[in-house]
Amino acid sequence: MVAPTGFPALTSDNVALVIIDMQGDFLDEGAPCFLPGGRSVLPSLLPVLAECRKAALPVVHVRTVWQPDGIDRSLFTTSDILQERGLRFGEAGTEIIAELSPLPGEYVVDKTRYSGFFQTNLESLLRSLKVTYLLFAGVATNFCVRSTVQDACYRDFFSVVLDDCTTTFTEAAHQQTLTDIDMGFGMSASAEHIIQVIRGQEALA
Repeated sequence: MVAPTGFPALTSDNVALVIIDMQGDFLDEGAPCFLPGGRSVLPSLLPVLAECRKAALPVVHVRTVWQPDGIDRSLFTTSDILQERGLRFGEAGTEIIAELSPLPGEYVVDKTRYSGFFQTNLESLLRSLKVTYLLFAGVATNFCVRSTVQDACYRDFFSVVLDDCTTTFTEAAHQQTLTDIDMGFGMSASAEHIIQVIRGQEALA
């Protein structure tokens, strides 16, 4: 765990919740990018989301969406299915799942690569919100979550990955990613701990 040395204390004025790729194309069985177990994070994530909403913290939903013809997808997209469909504007699978549906006043940022910062307005949005700490949830831990966390580090945001609100294809990959983040890009923490931090009942680290 990297303690936030040099950063101000986490308060209700400088933290936002960032939820990555919790959309149908990743979470619905049979979808083009289906991640088995992706919905397993909901029992931990929903209470965190509720607590953030109760505290009026900014909530940012980041999703992957490409042009209908897929022209702006990454050249590293090798899936045969994704050559034809999935993650396209106008398709139902791009929508945030109903359990996490954005409320009025919450933000949605569309990306075309793993990182939520790459060629998006995420950084300018967060600067406008005057946040320093980013609470991360979503999928997949070792791809889009990790890439966004690393880019956040390069921009001097402090990332806290909610370890039971993220998942990926194997537990080993999930744990290794959390270890790497703890060593150099931010820290990981449980949903319950972060809820207590938001309530002012515990320190972050």
